[in-house]
Amino acid sequence: MKPQMTAIARVIATVVLPTALVACGGGDGSSGSQSQDKSTTLKISGTAATGAAMASAAINVLCAAGNATATSGTDGTYTASITNGTLPCVLSATSADGKTTLHSMLAGSGQTASATANITPLSELLVAQFAGTDPKSFFDAFGVSPKAVDPSAVVTAQKALAQALAAFIDISTVSDIVGGPLQAGSGANGTAANYDGVLDKLGAKLASAEIKLSDLTAAAALGGTNLSTIVNTVLAPAAAADCPGLKTGTLRYVDLLGSGTGTLAVDVATMKIDGQALAGSACNYTATINNVAGTRILVSRSGVMTMLSGSGMTGKAMIAFPEQVLSVAALAGSYDRVGYSKTFDTQIGDYGDTEFSADGANGLSHNCPSGAEACAPDTQSKGTLVANPAGGFDYMEKGISQDRVFAFRNASGKTLLLAQGSDTNNPSIAALVSKGKLALPPVGNSSSYWQFQLNAGGLTMQPDDTNTVTAVDDTTGTVTRSFASDSHTDTITYNIPFDGMRYRARNACTGAGGQGAGSCSGVVQLPFGGMTLATRADTNINARFLSVSVVKP
Repeated sequence: MKPQMTAIARVIATVVLPTALVACGGGDGSSGSQSQDKSTTLKISGTAATGAAMASAAINVLCAAGNATATSGTDGTYTASITNGTLPCVLSATSADGKTTLHSMLAGSGQTASATANITPLSELLVAQFAGTDPKSFFDAFGVSPKAVDPSAVVTAQKALAQALAAFIDISTVSDIVGGPLQAGSGANGTAANYDGVLDKLGAKLASAEIKLSDLTAAAALGGTNLSTIVNTVLAPAAAADCPGLKTGTLRYVDLLGSGTGTLAVDVATMKIDGQALAGSACNYTATINNVAGTRILVSRSGVMTMLSGSGMTGKAMIAFPEQVLSVAALAGSYDRVGYSKTFDTQIGDYGDTEFSADGANGLSHNCPSGAEACAPDTQSKGTLVANPAGGFDYMEKGISQDRVFAFRNASGKTLLLAQGSDTNNPSIAALVSKGKLALPPVGNSSSYWQFQLNAGGLTMQPDDTNTVTAVDDTTGTVTRSFASDSHTDTITYNIPFDGMRYRARNACTGAGGQGAGSCSGVVQLPFGGMTLATRADTNINARFLSVSVVKP
């Protein structure tokens, strides 16, 4: 983990000493003293705003000593008072409709009469930057065991945040995120450089890039150069007018069933890729790629795209994403895995999970060759990720590269690894995605997508389709979906066999007729930023496949 950095300190703690009351005695000439402690009040005020005021927001304040609640006014301002309260403090503001919660903090220690703490998207990012975790987790942990919040460390955190975001948005005009002057709504009056104007601009940029604040916050929590890498390769580059995921810059492509890899230059101003015109619209294009005319390019919202040409055994399928320079240490974490190879590996199967340490060592893994309900620890010796001077990494075992590995980190800080096998007699691909629990979708949620499949017969394009969520069981994590192509339904379970995956048991489908009606294969799905990779989950190894779908804009 990165060293903890804490919130901006605009408040200097002062100590209020008890007043000594001295009484003089009479008669025998003796004297005595009597003391009386006076309580103090910590008064915290500020503004809760997203740009617009968070009117009637529920404010919760937790301090090293004491806590309080308040409700913001129509202009987003609030005041909370804590008897004998002491710094540091953490704060949250939850909107009146309960849909938005933001966090902030007050640095320092001891008692003070008053302090200002704004609660905004910028304070949310600042908390993530200094704490190295998501703001809610920091808030909850502080409530159990208050942590020191060093003012100088928070100053450093704000500087680092501003530098990392600079190519995307200039926040340098906000000199103090926590304690600076803020009037919600004032940015609309033309003062774009003031605090509220910066909040308005941030909201507009996130909306234009189709990125949530929570995504950017997750990236800020990664620390180091991770946020600046994401900003410079994913957020800041110019995007195509009809496809937010297609950005000017360099793409890394990886052949899904072969050894091909390389880079391509994209220029959205001229709508060209490697100098060749991009025809089409709305994230569905064709172009000449590597001298193959008519290559179909399907772009997801995260910037990951597929490149498809031909069909069957002579067909070619590639995945491409913005080229990033990430260190081995930046890849440390736990991952879910799906994959496909010409020959089935009876030891590791086509899906499972694994982890990598900061030095690249491959740690605890689970494999599921016998099905989603029979995943078992991998007891084999494992390799290590090593940086390759030509780009990406090598997965090394006993001094030999077993896979070429390329990495991409999206706007929410989640990482996709593509591992391309080196055995030309048994071409293979594995996709690994940062592990994390998936939220259940709401009833009525609809998704339209393009899709293709790789199997023993090669590349097959499948019909476009749309699924709509018709039922959700929060207890079991199951979701029922209806498909527009033939009106069949299926039932899929979230976060099975591992957090971050979706699992459909064999024949968990119903319908009057058509594809999948009453009979469908078991499948494990691995979503990543508008793209889903799926592999067969049941034990019918003679009908294995890798399916890839890209959500339409």
